[in-house]
Amino acid sequence: MNVISLFGITFIVAFFVETLIEFIFGKLFDHIAFLTPHKWLQMYLAIAAAIGLAFFYRLDLLYFIGVYLEVDWQPFADVSIVGLIISGIAIGKGSNYLHDIIRFLIGLKHQLPQPEEHA
Repeated sequence: MNVISLFGITFIVAFFVETLIEFIFGKLFDHIAFLTPHKWLQMYLAIAAAIGLAFFYRLDLLYFIGVYLEVDWQPFADVSIVGLIISGIAIGKGSNYLHDIIRFLIGLKHQLPQPEEHA
């Protein structure tokens, strides 16, 4: 599977986490009086769920970025626990957050010097 496909799967997981946490817990926090002041916890529920899914599906955005940008550096050579945790936090923040990161990476990749092709 290529890196772009993995980014796509990560976006879908982020979308699911964002919408399902809002669907499941949003109404509870809105309609149960003693939960309403604690609505801010919803963000942490999303992050916890997303970290769990990042570990389950091995979604390491740092590793994906390293592959996409063709980084030849040992820390990006494989999926890492730190990468999974960071990815879970990013996924928990939602698909808009990831979209901004991807737009930045696409611009960055186009700015990198490209290897010369010999005919």
